Amino acid sequence: MGRTFGDVYEVEVETGTITPVTHHYYHGGYTRALYLANGDILLSGPRQFNPEAEFEWRRWRCELWVLDKSLDSPPHKLGTYCFEGPCVSRTQMKIAWTQNFGQEQVPVGRFVIWEAEIDYTSGKPQLANQHLVIDNSHPELDGALLEVQNYRPPEEKEIIFQSTIGIETFGIHTESGELTNYSLAPETHEEPEGIFPDGKHTLVESDRLASVGKWPTNIDFYKLALDGSGKTERLSYFSESGAYRGTNPVVSDDGKYIAFQVSPSTATATHGRKEPSKPGYRQISFLRLLRLSCRIRILKKLFFMILLILRIGKGMRVHLSLFLFIYWLY
Repeated sequence: MGRTFGDVYEVEVETGTITPVTHHYYHGGYTRALYLANGDILLSGPRQFNPEAEFEWRRWRCELWVLDKSLDSPPHKLGTYCFEGPCVSRTQMKIAWTQNFGQEQVPVGRFVIWEAEIDYTSGKPQLANQHLVIDNSHPELDGALLEVQNYRPPEEKEIIFQSTIGIETFGIHTESGELTNYSLAPETHEEPEGIFPDGKHTLVESDRLASVGKWPTNIDFYKLALDGSGKTERLSYFSESGAYRGTNPVVSDDGKYIAFQVSPSTATATHGRKEPSKPGYRQISFLRLLRLSCRIRILKKLFFMILLILRIGKGMRVHLSLFLFIYWLY
């Protein structure tokens, strides 16, 4: 997302190439974009946008849409509202999402988690076999705000979600109905984010070990075991500066990389970090700079060696000034 209620972009990590995904049609802006198992993109966003009520529209006016991976047409509306973001299966054409009071089919005060398949038999995507997974009338969730996050791999029969009863990380088994509190930390903020592909851990935004400030200014991300022990491992320490926080971490499908956002500790949700004096300033990691430097040095070495071989091969003496110039470049 370029920003909340902005356009969607795809970033090629290896090259840094940024490709706009939603520039080819008019829309009201998006708050979420997730790849479906077939490569199409599930979007969450309103039909229109009211800048005077951003918070309301981000949470209560967003609808779900499916954008074809060909990117040659506008998205198809699925006909349902979504509170915050949905979650998608990595292997099957199914999704889960939350609705709450004031939204379709949901009485005032209720938060409901739905699950459904995305069916294409009619020629365009539509919801099929929609059913209730759980709502906040459950005794352990009474009155809580619920927000889905991920299907737990590899079986994907459990949905990991957030409950505001203590801001805990829960899992609900979609077949047995078994509900599990994984974070077991009612005194701290434990919001699930990206999940590891083996399903043994999830990343959470948490303030459990923060020594500076208070929520939400002191958030960092942790690795939480999904074995019921509540065991965590802290992975970032941005909040210890008192000026920044680490949020929204996601895990690559091979489990080797984590992408995350760093923002000022007092910034509005989804606002990333950039230099105010340089609009659009792009940060480049030290590792990427190191790779770039090594590639340049290798190219210079090859250029110098080829030129030297060609000169010697012709029986000509390498001109001193040219030699010094190339040596200086190197």
